[in-house]
Amino acid sequence: MKSDPAAAGRQPALPALLSLLNRYSLRTLLLASIAFVALFCALVIAFVVASRGVTLRTMDTLINVDNAIAEACLRSNAAMLDARRLEKDFLLNYREFGFDEARSRYLTRLAAALADVRGNMGRIRSLAADGPTSRLTLDVEGALERYRRGVDALADKLRERDAAEGGVYAALQAESRGLEQQARRIGGAPVLSALLALRRAEMDYLDRGLDTDAAAVRLALARLTTEVAAPPGPVAARQRVRYCAGCYLELFERYVRATEELRDVRKEYLRAVQTIEEPLEKLYVGSLARVGAKRGAIERSTRLLGLPVLGVGVALLALTGALALGIALNVTRSVVASKRFAARVASGDLATRLPVDGGNEFASLAASLNTMAESLLAAEAARQAGLAALRESEEKYRSLVETSTDWIWATDVEGRHTYTNERIRDILGIEPSELLRTDLAALLHPEDGPRVRDLLAASRAASRGWRGVVLRWRHRDGTWRWIESNAVPVFDAQGALAGFRGVDRDITERHRLEEELVKAQKLEAIGTLAGGIAHDFNNLLQGLFGYVSLAKMQLAPGDRAAQMLDQAERALGLSVNLTTQLLTFAKGGEPLKRTLALGEVLEDPIKFALSGSSSTYRLAVEPSLWAVEADEGHLAQVIQNVVLNAAEAMPRGGTVEVAARNEHIPAGANALVPAGGDFVRIDVRDSGIGITAKDLTRIFDPYFTTKQRGSGLGLATSYSIVRGHGGFIDVTSRAGEGSVFSIYLPAGGGDGRAEPQQAPAPAAGGTGRILVMDDERLVREVASSMLESLGHAVATAANGEDAVDLYRAARAEGRPFDAVILDLTVKNGAGGEETLRRLRELDPDVRAVVSSGYADATVLGDYRAHGFRARLGKPYRLDALRECLAAVLQASRHDRKAHCPAG
Repeated sequence: MKSDPAAAGRQPALPALLSLLNRYSLRTLLLASIAFVALFCALVIAFVVASRGVTLRTMDTLINVDNAIAEACLRSNAAMLDARRLEKDFLLNYREFGFDEARSRYLTRLAAALADVRGNMGRIRSLAADGPTSRLTLDVEGALERYRRGVDALADKLRERDAAEGGVYAALQAESRGLEQQARRIGGAPVLSALLALRRAEMDYLDRGLDTDAAAVRLALARLTTEVAAPPGPVAARQRVRYCAGCYLELFERYVRATEELRDVRKEYLRAVQTIEEPLEKLYVGSLARVGAKRGAIERSTRLLGLPVLGVGVALLALTGALALGIALNVTRSVVASKRFAARVASGDLATRLPVDGGNEFASLAASLNTMAESLLAAEAARQAGLAALRESEEKYRSLVETSTDWIWATDVEGRHTYTNERIRDILGIEPSELLRTDLAALLHPEDGPRVRDLLAASRAASRGWRGVVLRWRHRDGTWRWIESNAVPVFDAQGALAGFRGVDRDITERHRLEEELVKAQKLEAIGTLAGGIAHDFNNLLQGLFGYVSLAKMQLAPGDRAAQMLDQAERALGLSVNLTTQLLTFAKGGEPLKRTLALGEVLEDPIKFALSGSSSTYRLAVEPSLWAVEADEGHLAQVIQNVVLNAAEAMPRGGTVEVAARNEHIPAGANALVPAGGDFVRIDVRDSGIGITAKDLTRIFDPYFTTKQRGSGLGLATSYSIVRGHGGFIDVTSRAGEGSVFSIYLPAGGGDGRAEPQQAPAPAAGGTGRILVMDDERLVREVASSMLESLGHAVATAANGEDAVDLYRAARAEGRPFDAVILDLTVKNGAGGEETLRRLRELDPDVRAVVSSGYADATVLGDYRAHGFRARLGKPYRLDALRECLAAVLQASRHDRKAHCPAG
């Protein structure tokens, strides 16, 4: 066995120690080190246990007295805080409870708090052994007595002040109200602004009592007097205001003088409070300082006790360190030698050997490494022989690795699979071994089978592959997956075609997104047309509804003509239902959302859809179903359409199963909602005739239907509504096996309880002045007639510019409009939203109602956020107009009552 001369010439430090340590195994040396460390730890634990009792007993003896003094100081501070709080409560509430009750309720408890402080001072004197501490406690007790006498003096002063001048405050308030009433009769923005400034300054002074607040009251009163002195306004009214202002100023100055006297009295006893805080702080800080000094002395004595233990511990650690150093040097020397040996072997020098020295583990390791080198030398020839076979195998699979993205496969020339990777399990739900035994015809869609046969024949004839071929494959669960295939030909050693290798990609979600995009584009196109038609048709219906309602008012209830008009209104209502469906596709179909508990709103639309049907239903709702933010009317329309579709799929009757449950969709799991999230899922299942694969892609297309009766708008409307709520609809069906419509709505949070609806305002007539803006002459005329029949005065405008001019003129004449009804969409001129913006510049409190048969979804969906008080959808009946205006005008009167002072 060869030795390493370079290693022998570079011996590490401490050769004698290393030679000694090499006689023992590493286990023995490590156990010795652990024993020394354990002995040191036992010595430290023994010292800690022995000294802990002595230290604690000494600390208790020396520190308890000062801790008791500090605790008494803290209790005294707490008692003083209670006393100050009781003093402030007395000053705030003595008028409300009366002097006697307030004195009993607050000042009696204040005296008890001060007695607690005196008791604490006595305890400190009994504990303290030094004169300064006793003097400080006496200073505190003297200040406490001055503080108590000062509070009693303040209470007596308050009783005297209120007995002699208690009417000043009431008279001041009465004179303030009289001054406000006279000033409001004169009116005008400058006068009202000065009055508002006076009221604000008066409230500030009554709350805070500052000299700056009193000066602000005088300045505001002078400004009010100046503004009243200038015309317009009756001379008598202006003289009355000046007289009231003089009386108010005299009473206010008396109130200020009384307040300042009380302030002087209070300053006297506040000085006593300040003299209490300083000695209390000195007592507390002194006790803490003494505690700290005694703790330091105890710590110094404890350190002196630990010196012997420290010396023994240092000796043990030094011995342990010496052992560890020897082990580290031994290990380092062996590791360095092994590293050099490995470097030589890696460079190809398989003849090198390690020296075997000593009897420890590293000597055994050196012998094993030498044996390994000999084995490697013998195996090198065999390795060289295997490299050629390895290169051939690597070349065989390199093309597959370079193109691998999804499903990697290989077939023979007949198209039978000879290899597949594990990805087939995720794509088609089958095992790789199962694919190798399965014929392609059993997995491909019937329509794609002939295409594949033609593709293979053409590829064999031209000895080429294919790219971008999309095929439909059957998943184990029966669904179809859209797969994009790419392949290259494979040739044998003689150059003949041996088969194909390729990579297929699952594009099912991409295909689904493309279908959704086509649906959305169709709905957008039909929505644009439907919105325009519905808008014009609703304007015509508005005229019919209005004049029919007015005509009915001219007839007796039992008149034959009145009955005919009722029938006409019902027929018009059917027309409104049609325009409502059309508007669902338009841009203005934004839902009016509120928090809904689906468990409470599902059953009624289901019953309505199945009324008169031979089918029944079964409803299952998860108990902890999440709430949703949705339009209840729109959601009911979706449920009715889908349930009715399920019932019609079972012409001989059956059971429609409706289930609602919570479902979390992870991010990226569904292409329709890439971000995922929490959804409420509603499944509507039937056992009817099912839907063919050809029709399944078109069921949500507008005006597509396979029924003899029906418009084809039901499912298209449902699709549009659900997408407008941020959800989606999924359909699973096979011909003859029934269908499942799954409706996904974003969870709106909450505990599943519905948001309560506000009760509608009571309908009533009116006598207000109403401004109507609409670009259709027919709508303006019928709206005027309807409003006049309700007792309102009406003015009309064809566009926003005319409406702003009329509103400005009415305000200038002193006859402002009580409400305005604005059409949102105007062909030639400013529409409702722009008009409201201009009106609010004139009058921030303008009461506007938005009215439209078709408009921007965000305005109708959240009209309050755009400044409107209510919405009035066209066409509207006379009752709807009456209720809307009653709600707006009553709310306006309520606002004035709530915010304007009486007078």
